[in-house]
Amino acid sequence: MININHLSITFDRVIFDDASITLSNNSITTIKGKSGTGKTTLLNQLGLVAPLACDYLMEGHSIDDPLTTRKEKIGYVHQESTLFNNMTIRENMEFAFLLSGQEYNESRMHDILCSMKIEHLLNQTPDHVSGGERQRAAIAFALMKDPYLLLLDEPTASLDSINCKLLIELLSDYIHTHPVCVLIATHDKRIIDYADNLYEIQNHKIVPLKKSSIKELETTSITRKPQDYLSYYKKHLIRSSKILYILFGLILSMTIGIFGYRTYYSHEINAIQEKLLDVRLYYGNNSNYAYDSITKPIRMDIRKDLNEIEHIHITPFYETVTDTLIVQSYTGDTIKASRTIKNLGKDITINNHTFHVSSYINKKNTISSQGDDVLYLPEALYRKYFKIDDTRMLLVSVDDAQYISSILSQINDIDPHLTVYSNVNLDHLTQINSRMMNSLLMLICAIFIIMLIILIYHRQKTIDSNKDEYFFLYENGLSIKELKSLARYDYVYYYVFYLIILLIISIFMSFMMHIPIILYACLLWFFSILLEEVITTLCIHKIGRLKGS
Repeated sequence: MININHLSITFDRVIFDDASITLSNNSITTIKGKSGTGKTTLLNQLGLVAPLACDYLMEGHSIDDPLTTRKEKIGYVHQESTLFNNMTIRENMEFAFLLSGQEYNESRMHDILCSMKIEHLLNQTPDHVSGGERQRAAIAFALMKDPYLLLLDEPTASLDSINCKLLIELLSDYIHTHPVCVLIATHDKRIIDYADNLYEIQNHKIVPLKKSSIKELETTSITRKPQDYLSYYKKHLIRSSKILYILFGLILSMTIGIFGYRTYYSHEINAIQEKLLDVRLYYGNNSNYAYDSITKPIRMDIRKDLNEIEHIHITPFYETVTDTLIVQSYTGDTIKASRTIKNLGKDITINNHTFHVSSYINKKNTISSQGDDVLYLPEALYRKYFKIDDTRMLLVSVDDAQYISSILSQINDIDPHLTVYSNVNLDHLTQINSRMMNSLLMLICAIFIIMLIILIYHRQKTIDSNKDEYFFLYENGLSIKELKSLARYDYVYYYVFYLIILLIISIFMSFMMHIPIILYACLLWFFSILLEEVITTLCIHKIGRLKGS
């Protein structure tokens, strides 16, 4: 027998004022009343999920340990038939045994499921059975605990007449053969007519309308000891769902798309790279100057500064014939040097010195504007008037076209008078590269945003569904501390999931932009952890509020 006396509860208005109710085992008691009169509040008091506001006696004893009492002696069935959708019906029943501190009993489980006519649903999950079957499975879950008190909140609200009648008959058959106190909060006349006892909430009191004199059954003692129910629940916490399959498929598709774009990007960059093989630096107009038309040499200090620029290679350009020392094997010990002249003539003057041209004409000098006119000098005389290190043109090799814009800017900073010549429009190439990089960054950002939205949606949906499960676990004896532990265990998997996605993005961005992958991964993961912490804190806050419900 359960006795509730001196029940007084006030929220924004008075709900109960010194009310009382008595429940006998081996009988079905119903409580009715208008919406908002306190039926659910009464169930929460009896179920010990709210701070007690009454004198509570169960089998003549006061409640010293509400958590243990909820685990072992109270079964709660909601209108929504709350069960754990990430477990099968069998696994739900096994979990009920563990929650109540019992060893798993296959025979007892089979008997209860048969009495509820759902033994054929063992391998189904609760979200894949009918409403009536789910309701009976929820009752079976509560009965697996072998409770002394069974609470049902509007159990037939969503059932048709056939399922309602079946539920009443099955419940009645079980209750009248077991020492269980049953309280059903309902408006359903079908249950009210079938009940052994009937109470109604009137004027903040619980008024008896019908009472039977059914003899109570003696309770039997079941051996109970703490079970590792948390590990069992955690094992089933992250059960694959359709949306995760979709998300992984989307991630795979996007990854393939990203690397497909990378292939296209590489192809375009290579095409640009080939065009950058003939880039020259000199003083003059931006046109295809012949080497011998350039008069001003590029100083060594300028060349040194240019060599400091990353992603380019600077090579001094010398005429293969006219600007090099040539040792002819047939001239004995004579060394001759050639230098291009502008006008052909027998006698020419260079640096106020007159030289006589004779003998040899080079047919292979095709770079000089007048390459057929060659002057030979003795080595000593050549070195006297010309510096062999001076060059009027530098050949530039760019090793990565995506840096062309930065390279041009640095060259201009070193010497704004230097002309950068290429057989292609470098400004156009810069625009192409910039456009491709912007497109890539937009693609990556879009992918990240889509993934983030899906993750947030799925996480929030999981929290919403878990909220009911957490409340159900709380009703079945789990502490707030244990619920917080489960919530944090849950989002650890999301951290790992975030990391996998972010690593994929980071690898690609690092590959394209040459920024260390660890930097991307750390920054993005930190952002995801911060977001997840906010979401999970909201969830835990909702759980924490249960304590005062």
